[in-house]
Amino acid sequence: MGVFWVANLVFFGFGEEIGWRGFLQPQLERRYPLVTAANVVAIVWAGWHLPLFGITPSYRAMPAVGFVGFAASIWVASWIFAWLSGIGRGSLLVVAVFHSWFDIATTSPLGPDVLPTAMGAGVTLIGLLLLRRLLRAQEADTPRPAAPGTPDGPTSDTAGRSAV
Repeated sequence: MGVFWVANLVFFGFGEEIGWRGFLQPQLERRYPLVTAANVVAIVWAGWHLPLFGITPSYRAMPAVGFVGFAASIWVASWIFAWLSGIGRGSLLVVAVFHSWFDIATTSPLGPDVLPTAMGAGVTLIGLLLLRRLLRAQEADTPRPAAPGTPDGPTSDTAGRSAV
């Protein structure tokens, strides 16, 4: 069992996260806000997994709504992973461990049938709450024009005309 965990951490946790949060997310954050960057990563990340729907029996057995749920879980997970990467100060260890743990919990043949659904629902709820927090933080970090009459803003006379 320990070998399964280590292999999952190395190949799926670090293997994917080197590309997603180690490279792509930081590159996108140079031009876009964190949430926008995470949304773009989610699209690429979901595309990365598309071949699984043709080659993996459990993926092939999913109904069409399963694909929609899978894409939604990737999207929400992308927000969570971007947040984890931020609180881990860019360390891939935090994100890779969470990625591995999530993959094992949701795909393990050892768990009950309800485990993947419960995990997916829990992560979705956490992700939506986290998105709200990320958007608030993003809004707080967005520079706003200085108000008239402040040291960085224009001054005005009583008629509302700019004083130069």
